[in-house]
Amino acid sequence: AERLLTIRGVYRTGLESLDSRVLFLTLQTARPLFRLPEGVTNIEIKLDRPQEAVEVARFLRDATGLRSTPWQEKNASLDDALQAQDQTGRLIQLFSLVSILIGVASALVLSAYRRRPEIGIMRAAGVAGGFIARVFLLQGFLIGVTGALLGCGLGYGLCRWLASLIGADGGPVLPIAPERGGYLAVFLLTTLGAVIASALPARAASRVDPLEAIQQ
Repeated sequence: AERLLTIRGVYRTGLESLDSRVLFLTLQTARPLFRLPEGVTNIEIKLDRPQEAVEVARFLRDATGLRSTPWQEKNASLDDALQAQDQTGRLIQLFSLVSILIGVASALVLSAYRRRPEIGIMRAAGVAGGFIARVFLLQGFLIGVTGALLGCGLGYGLCRWLASLIGADGGPVLPIAPERGGYLAVFLLTTLGAVIASALPARAASRVDPLEAIQQ
């Protein structure tokens, strides 16, 4: 079947395989062309959470008896690429957290070593070791909060700037969504990591021998 149609608009997704062969028609126009006066060939469903496509497809197949195919089966390579990207992101987050632990712990260990005479005087004056340990834990907490606030603020600002870059075609240069940065999780993990990193220096400082520290 043939019919003369008027082009109402041209779209570009950036994927040549789609832009070169996909067009959109109303059902009233498409059905006579494909000799489907009352039917359709397939129905596509877009999910708010694409990772649930397998479960939804299984539910629809059981409920209707029709063939239901999740996008993971049709795009296995894309699914593998997304999983690899997710694993890479998690590794980057893990190494960032480890670097935070190492950095805070090393700074507080050096601080405790330099303050051994002061800690010894405090212990000799009757200050409890638990109080000294809490001071180092508080210092680690403040370091974590300050670093987390600065990191989240600078990261959000950088993402906003990158998202504002426009290419020659009028679209964004980089597919960045600043509002999906997970800033609360980053803030909590950074602060918690700094407190955990300060635990060992705090324990070491609370066990300083007053006499030995004063002699040094």
